[in-house]
Amino acid sequence: MARTQDVWGGEGISGRVKFLPLAWAGMPKTSFRKNSDSPPFLDGNGRVCRLMSHAMGLQAGIGASGLWSISRGLARGLETPDEYKRMMSLADMKRQDGRGSLSLRALVDFTNWFLKLSIDQVDFMTSLFERPHLKKRLESYVKLKELKPESMYILEAVLSNGEIPRGDAVRMTGHKERSARTILSKLTDDGILSSDTPKGPVSLRFDLDSSRILFPKLFTDFTLGT
Repeated sequence: MARTQDVWGGEGISGRVKFLPLAWAGMPKTSFRKNSDSPPFLDGNGRVCRLMSHAMGLQAGIGASGLWSISRGLARGLETPDEYKRMMSLADMKRQDGRGSLSLRALVDFTNWFLKLSIDQVDFMTSLFERPHLKKRLESYVKLKELKPESMYILEAVLSNGEIPRGDAVRMTGHKERSARTILSKLTDDGILSSDTPKGPVSLRFDLDSSRILFPKLFTDFTLGT
């Protein structure tokens, strides 16, 4: 683990190669073997490497504060869900080229696949956050949750601006203050809106319940194994 940090630590990575560890760390079987002759843990080495991949993406500045995850891509693959294990198996091929005990060509193929998978997940999350589509899903959310139709005035404003003062949210409904505050309270009680302080500006919040409605196909049942 110390060797891993020395070689791939952020301070030692130049701008030209900082994306290589993202793919390298996503390879549960081969990544640790590049630094030691055996995996460092009795179990869970794959999970550790996937966490490393996520952390390295954040450090490299492409993690978007966690808005996309490589784990989802690994579970689904580019074409079939079994790609991950198949590509790992290929990456463990005995040397046919290059140096070391494992195949350099297979490592390069895995790296290219891993980066394509990352781009696919970024594109997927970008499509989910496109404003016209997300607005329609918010409208569906309001109906499913049986919230007041005027709630959409507030939600759309927050979607456009990121956050809005509570006073502005109240005025947007077109109702008298007491009724308007009730509409806002329903939204905050629901959890779709919240703020950092009791009187602070409100912004959209996505919990597990709302995410299943607002971001379809985001979650999937899968087993990645070790």
